[in-house]
Amino acid sequence: MKFYSTFLIFICLSFQLFAQGLPVEGNKSELPNLKKESLQISTDVELYPNPAVDHLIVHLKNSHLKHVEVEMYNIIGNKLKFEWDEINPNKFKISVKDLHSGYYLIIIKDEVARYNKAFKFRKQ
Repeated sequence: MKFYSTFLIFICLSFQLFAQGLPVEGNKSELPNLKKESLQISTDVELYPNPAVDHLIVHLKNSHLKHVEVEMYNIIGNKLKFEWDEINPNKFKISVKDLHSGYYLIIIKDEVARYNKAFKFRKQ
């Protein structure tokens, strides 16, 4: 008896769940239009001059980034130490005069704003 009642409940639930996915004639209710929203931070970043000789300017234009971290890597992924000066809250001057000629990556992060982006520049 236990088996039959369990089986009957299973069948009833299966039909109910199956019927929920099927359209019903005469009932043309539709789901409301749901908009997909994405979180985008409109941050324009300029690196200049590129190629750089003595210094590189990192300019965060129209920035909502407040807790910015800057990292530099060589092209094979080694993290480099570098000196930088803050010109203003949205502009940094990075010294590249001691770097060898080649390509490098600047990583700009803001964990609070969930921003993490890499930029490539060339040292002459």
